[in-house]
Amino acid sequence: MPTHEIFDLAVFQDRIILGSKQSYISGEKIALLEISRPTCEFIVRHDVMPLSGYERYITMCYGIFGVINLLAGPYLIIITGRDLVGDVHNHQIWRITTHEIIPVFHSARSLSSKQSEFNSRYLSMVRNVLSSPGFYYSPSLDITHSIQRVYCFPRGSSSLSLFARADARFLWNHFLLKDLSEVEGADDFCIPIILGFVAIKQCHIKSRSFKLMLISRRSSQRVGVRYYTRGLDGEGNAANYVETEQILLLETIQSSFVQTRGSVPLLWSQAPNLRYKPSPVLGLDNQTVGFSKHFAEQISTYNQQHVINLLDNKGYEKMLSDNYKMQVDDCGLAISYIHFDFHKECSKLRWHNLYKLMDMLERKQEEMGYFFQAGNSTNATLQHGTFRTNCIDCLDRTNVVQSMLARRSLLTVLHSVNVLQEGERLDLHPEFEFVFKNMWADHADVLAIQYTGTKALKTDYTRTGKRSLPGMLRDGYNSCIRYVYNNFNDGFRQDSLDLFVGNYQVRPAEGSVSNPSPFDTKLSYTQILAPTSLIILSSLLFITLILPSTNTSLQLAYVLFWGLGVSVSLLYILSNGKQFVNKPVLYRKD
Repeated sequence: MPTHEIFDLAVFQDRIILGSKQSYISGEKIALLEISRPTCEFIVRHDVMPLSGYERYITMCYGIFGVINLLAGPYLIIITGRDLVGDVHNHQIWRITTHEIIPVFHSARSLSSKQSEFNSRYLSMVRNVLSSPGFYYSPSLDITHSIQRVYCFPRGSSSLSLFARADARFLWNHFLLKDLSEVEGADDFCIPIILGFVAIKQCHIKSRSFKLMLISRRSSQRVGVRYYTRGLDGEGNAANYVETEQILLLETIQSSFVQTRGSVPLLWSQAPNLRYKPSPVLGLDNQTVGFSKHFAEQISTYNQQHVINLLDNKGYEKMLSDNYKMQVDDCGLAISYIHFDFHKECSKLRWHNLYKLMDMLERKQEEMGYFFQAGNSTNATLQHGTFRTNCIDCLDRTNVVQSMLARRSLLTVLHSVNVLQEGERLDLHPEFEFVFKNMWADHADVLAIQYTGTKALKTDYTRTGKRSLPGMLRDGYNSCIRYVYNNFNDGFRQDSLDLFVGNYQVRPAEGSVSNPSPFDTKLSYTQILAPTSLIILSSLLFITLILPSTNTSLQLAYVLFWGLGVSVSLLYILSNGKQFVNKPVLYRKD
């Protein structure tokens, strides 16, 4: 059941009314969503859209993202801008580009100056998440499910609204629309929104034309940023979990290949501490419970699991890798496991060694197959199982391997539908090669930005099939930016995500004497004095070095003195790094 697509929104002193564009054009009575500003109650009634008496009128609203309660009261988040990604069987998919946050209460709750400051901080967190690249929706197509899952739905499910039948794992406005979705008649106003990546390209090989679609759905169940969200939670949900589906649409044929990625499925953490690579710590709880929960759901959803572990076989990655293998061996579930030391095998630009991994996986991929349906046939071929790929971040190495597996699956399909002759390679068609490689490289960049704040590494290989000096220089730059974000910005980003999906919910009286706010925490004297000392001593050292002096011995003594002060301050800060990083302050279950 499709939702409305374009709305008029009228803001009155006592209410906010949302009605489909059809209401304005036809003048007929139609379903209107009315939000009471004094009480924030939702009502759906049938009437004509009022065209006078409003304080503000928005003529191009593309839907409701949701409602979030902050200190000043509830705020309505609406979609005000979108870009067309493409269409699938005449169903359009859109990327959200702009939004607006409208206070529901006509006048904010009575807030102290401190509470107003905290409310502004919460608003900035909401805006921070909404500014992430990669929010997508469709008014008429279920993009939260793979086409195989939709095919396997029981009869009658198509009568449900898109929001009611959406896969909760990938629904990013589930919490924001929770109250509205329970209102009778509000189904047409609830738009399921995913975060991830969607690309649809019209492709040509020889005289055949087809669409290639790549869609990645990020899980909303264990949200977070790189170092503050690792491993599993108590329910078996994995950090940075993403389902990726590559779809081929050729005439009446549709085919898809699904893969997943996710953090090493153990209870572990890796809190930033100013070091370039902080050491991970395994949780002391029983690892088997979370591990079994995670893979039990994976097997229930996707059938047999084929784990591709790309971690290093040395250092702290080896510790995670060894424990991962131990859990696989002991769990008794339908899991096959392959470890491929990506960095060792591909060091010194030996990227051709990736084909060793492809050879190891060939038989499993053949047995797994892919989804294939011709026309409205009820005898579709199903994919049995998925590859679950991980590296340490489940980004750069993971994306390279996933793109190669997707490429092989696509090649098999193109052979089966006679677009390519048996034995004919994709690299013989450079125009298509360009589209395919750049689609997967763009995909890597967007997912990396969402998790780390920067574009992906190693995308020069994905785009061109080889490593280059400019690509390695870009990787170095992005690695430096990641370091800065991870240590000095990611606490705020983590809090923003937890607030957005409802892991943390603002209490109405927060910031009062009897109800302290998480933002009430203050920096310790050490956190202030140590960086201040480093800045002052560094400045004095620099001034001493650049100012001319007639007494070289005295100048050298000052240089040594200030240099020693800088070294001591820097050593102290690095030794106590956890005190000086930007940490989350909102409550988290784990």
